[in-house]
Amino acid sequence: EEKVQKSTGCILTGPYTPNGAKFVKAEFSVAKIFSDHMVLQQGRPNTIWGWANPDALVTIRIGGKPVVETQADPAGEWKATLPAMAASSKPKLMTITSDGQTITINDVLVGEVWFCSGQSNMQWKVRSCDRVEDVKADANRPTIRMFTVGLASVDEPAADVSGRWSVCSPETVVDFSGSAYHMGRTLSDHLGVPVGLVASSWGGSSAEAWIGPEALSTVAPGRRVQSQFAAIQEEARTNPAVYTGLDVDDSEWKQGAVPGHSSTFGIPDEVDGIFWLRIPMEVPKHWTGRPLRMSLGMVDDDDITYFNGFEIGRTNGWQTRRNY
Repeated sequence: EEKVQKSTGCILTGPYTPNGAKFVKAEFSVAKIFSDHMVLQQGRPNTIWGWANPDALVTIRIGGKPVVETQADPAGEWKATLPAMAASSKPKLMTITSDGQTITINDVLVGEVWFCSGQSNMQWKVRSCDRVEDVKADANRPTIRMFTVGLASVDEPAADVSGRWSVCSPETVVDFSGSAYHMGRTLSDHLGVPVGLVASSWGGSSAEAWIGPEALSTVAPGRRVQSQFAAIQEEARTNPAVYTGLDVDDSEWKQGAVPGHSSTFGIPDEVDGIFWLRIPMEVPKHWTGRPLRMSLGMVDDDDITYFNGFEIGRTNGWQTRRNY
């Protein structure tokens, strides 16, 4: 039961009480990476998964191929393996059924699927690239499909992600990773098969953030990162006011100017880490009772912002303006 609550989140619905009662019914669903306009990898089996009623039979059919059947486990999680298929630009229909319910996935292609990950240079959007108008003019490429994974910080592997597939066009390409798109376009030109691009990048993220705790613990640098992260979490959990409260002793904090780089605080720009900044300000008396908006511009890379000790917003990604 604990596993169900952690791994599926809002996927599961129905009667539940925290005193030990079981989920009675699950919403029949499939992971979001399997959705309209997706691309499956050619020449090899593809694993697909989702959620259904506990122990329910799940049947999958794609493009007239024989039915694939599987059964949900007692927690309502199911997984199936689709047979290998040849590349095809002809749209296929996938249907998934269980207990009288049907999920329909339209416009499925088979070709090459690439996972594109990195920091800000991989997160950099086409709209910010040079000669963007030329790129848009050449972007009517319906056999290229794009999926951007929504930013989310988790402590363990997630069963699902946020995002959706889009068909490449002048309108959709501008908000996709520039590096990933240019690679995908070259692959499409050379291979002549559909190309699926899954972009999952986070500007400024470290390699350690993408590695599981078991692997990190096998090397000294990884253990050091884990120890530091655990200390930060514990301090934030037990005494958040040490940084965010009104009465913080900041007499020994470094002073600098914003907007600007860390060098204005006497910290070399190459230093990468977590920083706390305090900005003293006074709100005029005649603003009393009025709604206030705080605009921080853009922050490299992520922020959690407090006002008088209360969190007012948090944002991931340096290209997003902060308006709280």
